[in-house]
Amino acid sequence: MYIKNSEELTSHGYKKGRQAAISIIEHTLHALDPYVATKKLVSLHGELLTVGHLHFDLSRRDNVYVIGAGKATFPIAKALEEILGERITEGLIIVKEGEGGTLERIKIRRAAHPIPNEEGFRAAKEVKRIAEKAQENDIVLCAFTGGVSALMPLPASGITFEEKRQIHELLLASGATIREINIVRKHLSNIKGGKLA
Repeated sequence: MYIKNSEELTSHGYKKGRQAAISIIEHTLHALDPYVATKKLVSLHGELLTVGHLHFDLSRRDNVYVIGAGKATFPIAKALEEILGERITEGLIIVKEGEGGTLERIKIRRAAHPIPNEEGFRAAKEVKRIAEKAQENDIVLCAFTGGVSALMPLPASGITFEEKRQIHELLLASGATIREINIVRKHLSNIKGGKLA
């Protein structure tokens, strides 16, 4: 159950209507759960890894890497680790401070959100290192969700981390939409806008 106080919410008023609303909300939250969605999208049968409509024969592949960052990344990484287990060569995700649990094959770094911190900066360099060592015959599974800009800050050449952090603060206080903010942040990053790929 996602809603922890459903008994309290359905104990008074129009109980039947409240129970129906709770049921609809529970169903919706389950359908949107990143762990559940990953388990539906990714499967492993013997050596055949299926990701959506893509199929990979792991016996013909070298390494499997998992990288990611964001506020919903931990459940995705947890599902990937359960599916792939020891087939994961190396992995690293960056989550918000205080979030996530533990994983065995994928390292977890915790960073600040919504204002970037040094831990996120160091972790971003680690994610980039993993991406750079991947070769043509490797598989890189990416789990990037909302919050990456703060959790994985890697400034573009000529910009210091402190400058990037200050610009981030100014953008958030500017009244600009998130789309407008992201357009600016993309140009100040060494990994956003497809640069990590």
